[in-house]
Amino acid sequence: MLNLIPLPYRIGAVLLLAAAAAFYCFHAGQNSRQADWDKATQQQVAAQLAKNQADNAKLKSLEETKNANIAQLDKLRADNHALWLRLPKSDCGGSGQTGTDNSPGARELPTAPEIALKRFTEGLADEARRADGIVEACRVLNDYLK
Repeated sequence: MLNLIPLPYRIGAVLLLAAAAAFYCFHAGQNSRQADWDKATQQQVAAQLAKNQADNAKLKSLEETKNANIAQLDKLRADNHALWLRLPKSDCGGSGQTGTDNSPGARELPTAPEIALKRFTEGLADEARRADGIVEACRVLNDYLK
């Protein structure tokens, strides 16, 4: 029966079967490799998502801590300016009251310098408050980077 099919057709049929087998194996291997790559990518994405969620939770916690610290500093500012460590005590003695019954040499300031000192102290207080806010923000970033 093989003698009825000419030799070139037999060789062509064998080559065609071999090419079909090679194509099938290549295609199956490519699908397997793609599935492995997809699985690895999915695992990497899931790991990154978990890390991002953990970092987000950590940032929220640190932000709450920062806000609580700033609120505490604001409360201290509202309660008593003397509790601030950054603000020096006034070098001027006396009651700081101005009026006509002040005796000379009582170390009380006249009106204009007293206003200037008050403005300076308020400016210093605002800068100290701003510095406290910056310190708290840096503390949050430092805790996040640990």
